[in-house]
Parts: sequence; C-alpha cells; structure tokens
Amino acid sequence: MEQVYTAGCVTINTDASYKEGTYGYAFWITYGENKRFFGSGYGFNLKSCHEAEIIAIRMALEKLSKEGQFIRSPWLVINSDSKSAMFAIQKPKKGSNAEKAFQALEAVEYHLQVEHTRFRHVKAHKHTKTKRNWVNDWCDRVSKEKRLEAEKLNGN
Repeated sequence: MEQVYTAGCVTINTDASYKEGTYGYAFWITYGENKRFFGSGYGFNLKSCHEAEIIAIRMALEKLSKEGQFIRSPWLVINSDSKSAMFAIQKPKKGSNAEKAFQALEAVEYHLQVEHTRFRHVKAHKHTKTKRNWVNDWCDRVSKEKRLEAEKLNGN
C-alpha cells in the first residue's frame, strides 16, 4: 500500500504560447518541501491564446489527478498569467475546453481532499526574483519552446 503524503498546499503554475492556431504549454506543480513535477506539450488548431491558456491549466490538473493520487492537501492554488482562462474555468460553457478543465479540477479536489481552491493571477514577464515569477518565466520559456517544436512539425 502506498503512503499518503499530506501537504499544506499544492500549487500549480501554468503558461501557454500561441501563434496562428499552434500552441505550446508548460506547467510546474509543487507540494510539500521540494516535491514537484512538471510537464509540457503542444497542439494544433486552436482559435485563440485564451484556449491555449485553458488547456495548460487543464493538462496540469489532469497530471495532478493521475500523479497526485497519494497526496492530500486542504489547499490548491492555481497560478496563471491569464485572468480570462481562470475565469472561464470557474464558469465554464458546456462542451468547452474550460468545462473539461473544470471537470479535471473537480477530480483533483475530490482525490486530494481539497477544501479551498484559489486562482491567483501572476503578472507575466516581470523577471523579478520571487519564486512565483521565476516559475512563471520557466513556464513561459518552455511553452514557447514547445510551440516552436510544434511549428517545425507542422512545417511552419
């Protein structure tokens, strides 16, 4: 039987890069002292950067739902530089990427036994020395790398 790890807070940081339908995303998830995992990916045929930001949050939530099955935390904090994506996930339209992200959020809240979820805006491209801005800059850099990788695959 796996040991359950109790964290005071689980924090998700995300960012996306979008250009003409092609996008990349990155996320960084931390919990407890120095425990973390991250991921990235890319895709095609999106209509807006807003959708790419939603997908970044959704992919982080889905990863946390799968990988975090033995984590328990009363707090979940989601940091993003996209206010519109965070708002859309909290009030999703039926059949949208935001609805899929909301469903992933509900699964995470259930599995991790989250009591409080907070969406927090991170001002992008500040390059300050705070941990939150450092991680946002990392997500920004990696999401751009993934978008460029997707563009090469797509022949752009």
